[in-house]
Amino acid sequence: MEICLPDEVATLHHTLLSLADGQRILAGDLITQLEACLAELRKTLYQPPKSEESRKKLHEAGARKIITLQGKTSRITDAFVTESIALSDKLKLDELEAAALILCAAEHAHRFDRSYVQSAICIFHSQREVGLECIRLLLACAVDSSAYKTVRQLLYDFIPKLYAGKESLPTVCLDNAASIRDQLNEVEEATRRGVFLGQNAEEGFSDILQLRRKGLLREHEIYGMILCYAAVGGLLSVADFVKLQTAFELAETAQNSTVLHLLLPVLVYLRVIIGDEELKGADMIRDAKLAGRHLRTVHESVMNKRQANEAQSPASLLSFAQIHWTAHLTGRCKYDAETATSFDYARDVLTPTKTAIKNAAFDLVALRVLPFVNNSGLRSYLEVQLIGLMRQQVVGAVSNVREEDLVSSEDMSRLLRRELEIFIDVFVGNVADVLKEIKFAEEDLILAHSQQQDEPLSPTPPLEPINHDLESFFYVIAKLYDGRKNAAEKFWVDHDSNLYGFLDWGLKCQTPSMICAFAHMLSCIATGEEASSALFAFLSEDGDLKGPASRVRFNFTWKHIFDALQHYAQRLAPRPKMSSSRGFIAMTDEGEHLKIDSESQTVLLAYLQLLERVTQYSMTARISMYENLDLKAFDVLFTFLGCRPSGELQAALLRAVSGFCFGGVRAIKDVIWQALEHWVFLADLPAASAWAGRSTGRPKSRVEQILTFPNEVMAFIDLLTKLVEPNPEVDVLNDSLPFPEGLGRSHRTSDVNPYVDYVINVILMNVSSCALSQNEQIRLYEVCINFIETCLDSYNLNLVSIADLRVIDVSNAMKASTLTTYVASHPGARVLYDILNERTCSLILDLASLGVEAIAGEPRASSLVKLVNASLKVVNLALDVETPFIDAVLPQMQTQSVGLQKRHGQITTFESSILYRVPFLVHAALYVGADRDDIARSALAILSKVEELPMFSTVPGHGVKSRLLSALDTVDESRKIVFGFLNKLEAPRPKGEREASVAAIGEREDLRTSILKFISGSLRKEETSATVGHMILGFEVAEGTGLLKLSTDRGGIASGVSVFHLLLDFIRKGCELEEQVPSSLHYMHLSDHSMEIVSYLCGSSSTSDCVLNYLRTHEDFFTERLDRELRMTMEVFTAAAEANGNDSIDLFSMYGSLLRRRQYLLQYLAAELYTATQQGSLSQLHRYLRALIGLKDVSETPHGQDYHFIPNRSYVGNGLRLLDFLEFLDHEVDISDTPTPLTALDRYGSVSLDACQKVSDDGLLLFDYHAAYSIVSLKINDLINVDPTLATQLPNMQTQRDNDIRALIQENYARGIRAAQVHCVKNWVKIVKILMQDCLTAMDDHARERTSLELIQEIVPRLSHYVSTNETILEAFSEALLTVVAVAEDRFLNNDEASVLSDERLQSAFRIVTQCIVSPSATQQARETLYTIAVKYIKYLMTLPEGSKLAEGNVRIIKAAGERFVEVVCQDAVQNGGPCRVMAFLLLEALAAADARYRLNQVLDVLVRRNYLQAFILSIKDSEEELSTLLRPDFGSAYELTEYRSKMSLLLRLAMTKAGAIQISQTNFARLLQSSFLNSELDIQELPIDARQKYRQLFEPMLSVLLCCLFSIGTQHMGLIQHAREFAASHKSAIRFFLKHESKGQECSEFVRSLFALELVANSA
Repeated sequence: MEICLPDEVATLHHTLLSLADGQRILAGDLITQLEACLAELRKTLYQPPKSEESRKKLHEAGARKIITLQGKTSRITDAFVTESIALSDKLKLDELEAAALILCAAEHAHRFDRSYVQSAICIFHSQREVGLECIRLLLACAVDSSAYKTVRQLLYDFIPKLYAGKESLPTVCLDNAASIRDQLNEVEEATRRGVFLGQNAEEGFSDILQLRRKGLLREHEIYGMILCYAAVGGLLSVADFVKLQTAFELAETAQNSTVLHLLLPVLVYLRVIIGDEELKGADMIRDAKLAGRHLRTVHESVMNKRQANEAQSPASLLSFAQIHWTAHLTGRCKYDAETATSFDYARDVLTPTKTAIKNAAFDLVALRVLPFVNNSGLRSYLEVQLIGLMRQQVVGAVSNVREEDLVSSEDMSRLLRRELEIFIDVFVGNVADVLKEIKFAEEDLILAHSQQQDEPLSPTPPLEPINHDLESFFYVIAKLYDGRKNAAEKFWVDHDSNLYGFLDWGLKCQTPSMICAFAHMLSCIATGEEASSALFAFLSEDGDLKGPASRVRFNFTWKHIFDALQHYAQRLAPRPKMSSSRGFIAMTDEGEHLKIDSESQTVLLAYLQLLERVTQYSMTARISMYENLDLKAFDVLFTFLGCRPSGELQAALLRAVSGFCFGGVRAIKDVIWQALEHWVFLADLPAASAWAGRSTGRPKSRVEQILTFPNEVMAFIDLLTKLVEPNPEVDVLNDSLPFPEGLGRSHRTSDVNPYVDYVINVILMNVSSCALSQNEQIRLYEVCINFIETCLDSYNLNLVSIADLRVIDVSNAMKASTLTTYVASHPGARVLYDILNERTCSLILDLASLGVEAIAGEPRASSLVKLVNASLKVVNLALDVETPFIDAVLPQMQTQSVGLQKRHGQITTFESSILYRVPFLVHAALYVGADRDDIARSALAILSKVEELPMFSTVPGHGVKSRLLSALDTVDESRKIVFGFLNKLEAPRPKGEREASVAAIGEREDLRTSILKFISGSLRKEETSATVGHMILGFEVAEGTGLLKLSTDRGGIASGVSVFHLLLDFIRKGCELEEQVPSSLHYMHLSDHSMEIVSYLCGSSSTSDCVLNYLRTHEDFFTERLDRELRMTMEVFTAAAEANGNDSIDLFSMYGSLLRRRQYLLQYLAAELYTATQQGSLSQLHRYLRALIGLKDVSETPHGQDYHFIPNRSYVGNGLRLLDFLEFLDHEVDISDTPTPLTALDRYGSVSLDACQKVSDDGLLLFDYHAAYSIVSLKINDLINVDPTLATQLPNMQTQRDNDIRALIQENYARGIRAAQVHCVKNWVKIVKILMQDCLTAMDDHARERTSLELIQEIVPRLSHYVSTNETILEAFSEALLTVVAVAEDRFLNNDEASVLSDERLQSAFRIVTQCIVSPSATQQARETLYTIAVKYIKYLMTLPEGSKLAEGNVRIIKAAGERFVEVVCQDAVQNGGPCRVMAFLLLEALAAADARYRLNQVLDVLVRRNYLQAFILSIKDSEEELSTLLRPDFGSAYELTEYRSKMSLLLRLAMTKAGAIQISQTNFARLLQSSFLNSELDIQELPIDARQKYRQLFEPMLSVLLCCLFSIGTQHMGLIQHAREFAASHKSAIRFFLKHESKGQECSEFVRSLFALELVANSA
C-alpha cells in the first residue's frame, strides 16, 4: 500500500523488483533513482527519535492552529496535536514526523475503515516496509551472480552511502532489530495488561496492538533477510557475527518468530565463512580472502556460545547452528588440507555434533523452523506419532508460539528452505558416520530397554532415555519436502549421489520407530509424478525397473509390504491361532484372534501411507501394482479391511485404496467398486457398533455396520469421492456413469444409492449431534460436502439440452447405455434428490456462511477453508442444475422409485432458500473481498447467478432497488462489502500467475476481470433500478426521491476513493500499456471492461447526469483518453500483435478490445458534445472542437475574451483528428479468412451446429462452443461405435475437433469485431451529425467549408467499400454523408462562388451514391438516405448553367448509371413502403427534371417500357380508401398524404413534357380523376378546418397534373378536355368554395389561377 510514499521511492521499489525478476535496467537510470531516494532510505535505517524541540514546535503550531509539513500548510486543532504526540509515544518517533503521518491519515482515511491513529500506524509500517524492501532488494541484486556485473558493482558501491561510514550496515540492522524486539515486548506487555484491566473491549485498543505487532514482525523479518544478503556480500564481519549470535540468543526466549528471522543470516554466514561453492558467484563483491581467514575464531565462537548456555537452555536452536557449522567444516577439511590441519575431527566435529544432536537440535528444527517454511496443513496420525517421539520439553516450548507467527513472506520461506536443503545435502555427505553412530546407539538402547522389560527383576543400572534422533532427522527431511511436488528430485536423479546412498542406507532400519519414520520420509519426498515413480522403482524387486536389482532391501520392498499386510490380515481373522512368521513384528494373542500392538500398527500405517502416496502420484505404480498378480494388491487390502482392524488402520487401508483411484483408470475403479461392494454388502464382518452420529429412529444400514470411528468414516467418504471423480483427460463430457452399470444388482437394488444415502442422510445431517471435537466435525462436514460437490460437478445435464436440440442421437453416442439411465442413475441425481429439501439446503447454506472472520486466520489448506469453499461450490453447482433436474429428471426417478427413500415435504430449491437468507448473501458478498481467491470466485459466481434470478428482481413496493441490493445495502457490513471489492480489484495479480490467453478453452479468467463483468451485468440487469453494481461503484439511493446519487461515505464516488475511481485507473493503465506496445492482454481486458461500465453509467438515465458532471468537475479523464486513443495507431497495434505471438484468437481479442474502447469513447464524446451545445457551455465545446477538428480559440480580442472559434490552418488543411478514429477501418484485422464453422464441421457427418448459437448479453448471435464441443465429441463417439476401426484415429479426430472449436471461438471474436466496428461507426456518425448540425455557429465559414470537404473526402470511399461488405456501416456512413451534404447545400450549392475543390468533392460523392444505389447489397434504409443525397445534388445540378463543365460531368454520371439506376428507384417506389418509397418518388421527380432539361430520355422511357407509370397511377387509385380516411377528424397520420403528394409530384414533372403528358393521359388517368377520395358530393364547407386543408392538399396536385397535361398536349386531345370538363363539373362546389375563400382579399395564388384555368376549360366551346 503505497500511501504518502514519495514518488521516487515508489519508482525505485518497482525498478528493483523488475531488476530482481531478471529484467534489464539501465545503469544510468538506476543510479539516478538511487541518489534521489538516498535521504529516504537513510531515514528508514535511522528513524528520527522523539525530540523535545520537535514537540515544542508542534505545540507552537497548535497554538497558531496552522502547521507546515513537507512543504504543505494545513489547519490543525488541539485534538490533532494530542493525537500526534500520542502517536509519537507509541512509535518512538519524532513528533513532527508523527504529525505528518496524522495529516496523511486524515487525507486518506477513506481508504481505511479505521481511526486516524490506526490509519497512521498502517501508513507508518507500510512506508517502512517499502523502504526496507528497497534496501533488501538492493542487496539481493548486488549479490546475484546472474545480474549484470556493471549493475552489481554500482549497487555495491552505493551501499556504504546508506550508513555514511558511521557504522557498518549489519550493526545498524542489528541495533534496529533489537529495538524492534523491545517494542514487541512492550506490545506483548500492553496486551497482557489490557486483558487484565479489561481494555481490550475499548474500541481500537486491540486493533492498534495487532497492527503494531504485525508491522514490527514484518520489519524484523526484512532485517533478517538484509543481514543474510549482507553476509553473502561480505559485509558481515566476525564481530558482527558475534553480535548476531547474542541477538539470536535473546530472540530465542521470545514467543514469536524473531529467532527464525535471525537464524537465516547465522546459517548463511557460516556457509560464507566456510567458502561454500554456491556463493562463489559473489566473490567480486566480498573479500576473496574472507573465506578461511577466521575459521578458528568463528568455530570457537559457535562452540563456546553453545557451551556457555547449555546448562540454562539445553533445547536451543544454537545446537542446530552448531551442527550446520560442523557439517560444512567437515566438507571444507576434505578438500582443504591447510584447514584440515587446524582442526581435530573427533574434538572439533564429531563430539560437538553428537552433543548438539543429543540436545534436541533436530527436534527443534522439526517443530519450530519447519512449520515456519512449510505449513502443509493438517497433521496425519502418523506425523502425530512421530512428533510424540520427540523430546517433550521441546514440544512444550513450541506449543507456546502463536500460530499466526508461523506465517512468513514467500521470500523468507524460500531462503530458509534453501538453507535447510543445503544442510541436508551437506550433513548426509560429510558426517554420515554420525548418522550411523546414532542408529547403532539407538538400536542398542532399544534392545537394552527391551531386555530390561523382559527381565524386570534382574538388577541393572538405570538406562538413559531413547532420544530417537535419527527419527527426528528423517522427520526433518519429510516435513521440508512434504507437499512440494518434485522438489526432492535430487534424491532420485543420481544413483551415485550421497542422497541416494542415504536412502539406500535407510533401508537397513530395523526398529519399528525407525522404519516408521523412514517410510514417512520416503512418502514425503515422493510427491509428484517423477519422484513417486522413482520411489516405486526404488522399492521394486524387478531388475527392469530403475535401481539395481541386486541391492539388499531388507524389509523395504513392495512384495514385503504386501506380504506383511496379508500376514496381519490372516492373523486378525477369527480362526485358530497361527505362529508368527519370522521377520515380522510380534503380536499379542487375545483369544479367537490377535490384536496388533501399537508399534506394529504404526509401522503398518507407515507402509500404507507410503503406498497411498506412491499410487496417488505415479500412474506407473498404479498400473504396475494393478497388473502384478504376485502382489494381489486389492485382495490384500480388502481382505485386511474385512478383518475389522482398528479405526486408524482401517482408515489407512481405505486411503491406500483411494490412492489407486487417482488418474481415473476406469478398469481399476471398476475393480475397486466390485471389491467395495463385496466388502460392504457380502462379507461376513464382525459385529460393530454404529458410529455415534447415526440417527436412532431409522434402521442401521449395512455401511453403518462396518464404520464406527470418525476417521474411518472420513476415509470411506474420501474413497467414494475419488471413485465418482471423473478423469478430466478421458471423461471430457462426463457422459458415463462413474460406477459399473448394474452394480450390486445380484443382491440389492442396483446403483450407488446406498452410498449416497449414507453420506448425506446418515453422516452429513447428523454431524452436529455427534460427540466430536470441533475439528472432527469440520473435517466430517468437509468430506461430505466434497463428495456432494464431486457428484454435482460430474453430473452433465447439458446432455439433456443437447438431446433436445435433435442434432444427434445422444443415447447412441454417449458412453452410458442410455441417456435415461445416465440422468436417473448418476450419483449427482441422487445427491440432488437428497439435498433439495429445506433442512439440507439450510445446512449447506449455513456451512457456506461461516464467515470471513472464521477463515481469516486459517492456513490455506485448512479443513475450514476447504469446507467453506466446497459449500459455496455446491450452492453454485446446484443453482445451475436444480431447474433442469426438477423438470426433466425428477419425474423419471419418482416413476422408477428404485432404491429411493420416501421424501418428506416438498421440493425446496437453493434459489428459493437463498431468497429468505440475507446472511448468506451478505457472507457471499464479503467472501469476494476475502484473501482467498478460490472462495472469492465461488462467491462471485453465486452472486452473479442470484442477480439473474427472476425472483431477485425489483422488490414490490421498493421500485428503486433490486432485491439483492435491498439485502446488502441495509446491513452494517455494506461498507465492508464495498471495500472488499475495492481491495480485491486493487490487489495485484498473484506473483507468478501465468497470463491467461483467450485462446485457451475453459481457462479460468482473472478474478478482477470476473468482478468487472459482474458489475457490468448487475448494471444491465435493472435499467431503471439501483443494483448491487451501483453500490459497489460508490452510488447511493437518495432518500425521498429514490434517485441515484454519488455517495459521500467511505468507498463512495464523492469521497474520492471508490471502485469507480479504480476503473478510471484501469483505463489509464491500459492507455499507458498501449503506448508502450501492450505485450500483456491483462490490463487491456481490464481497461475494456472498465470503459464499458463507465460508458454505461454515462448513458443510463439514472446515472448519466451525476457521472458526467463529476467527470467534468473532478476529472479531465476523457480528454486525456481522447489524446491517448489517437496515439494508438495501427503500427502500435501491429507491434502489440507481434509481441503476443500473432496468435489469431489473441489478435482478434486485442483488436476487438481496442474497438470496443473506441466505441465507448466515441459514445461519450457524442453525449458530451450534445450536452455542451444544448447547455451553451462554450468552454466545454471549445475543448472538444479543439480535440476533434483542430480548432483554436481567440482568447484576446478587442472586446475581451471571446470563445469564437477559428480554424487552425496548419492542422485542418492536413486533415481532421476526428478522421483518425477510423484508422482501424482502413487496416482491418483480416477476419475474412475465418473458417466457416458449419462447413468446417461437416467432416463429422450431418451435424448442424446452428442450434448451438445463442444471443449474448450484447445482442450478438454467437456460438456456444461448449455445447458445440460436446456435440462434436459425441459424434466422434458415435462414429467409433459404428465403426470400431476408427478408434485408431481417435487422437487425430480429437485434434481436429479442438481446431474446429477454436475456429468457432475465432468466429465469435470475428462477429464481435464486426459488431464493434458498427458501433464505432455509428457513434462516429453521431459526432459528425452534432458537429454539422449543432456546432456550426462555433465555426466560421472557412472552418465549416474545410470540415465539410474533409468529411466528404473521408466518407465517400467508405461508401464504395462497405456497400458490398457491411450493410449496417453503409447505412451509418450514408447518414453522415447526408448530414455533411446538407451543410454543403447551404454553404456551396446556393453559393455562386463555390470552389472547384468543393465541386469535385461533391461530384465524386454523387458518383459513388449512384453506384451504391444500384448495388444489390444496399439495404432499403441505406437507399433511402442515398436517395435524399441524390435529390439534393440533382436540385443543385438544375441550378448550374447548361453548358458548364460541372454540369456536363454530372450528366455523364447520370448517363453512366443508366437504366439500372432508374429501375432500382422505380422498384423501391413500387415494392417498398415508408419513407424509402417517398424518397424514391422524389428522386424520380428530380431525375425527370434533369431528364427533360438535359434531354437524357431515360426516365420516361423506363417508366413506360417497364410499365412503372401505370403501376404508379394504379397505386394511387388503390389507396383511395386510405386517402379518404384523411378527412376524418380522428385520423392523425399524414404519411399517406405525403406519399400521395410525392407520386403526384412525379406525375406533374412528367406532365411538363408533351411526351410525358401523352403517356399519362393514356394510362388510366381518367380513372384517377374519378377517385373516391375526391368525393364530388362532399360539402367542403361542413368540414373542419383541418380536414378542409387536407382535402385541398389532395385536390390541388390532381388539378395541377390535369392542367399540365392539357397545356403540354394542347387542344388536339379532345378526350382529355372532356375529362377535364367532367372533373370540373363533378367538383363544382369545391371549385367555387376554394375560389370564394382563396381569392378573397388576397393576391391571386397559383392554386387560384389553376382553378380559373379549369373553369375556363370547362366553359370553353
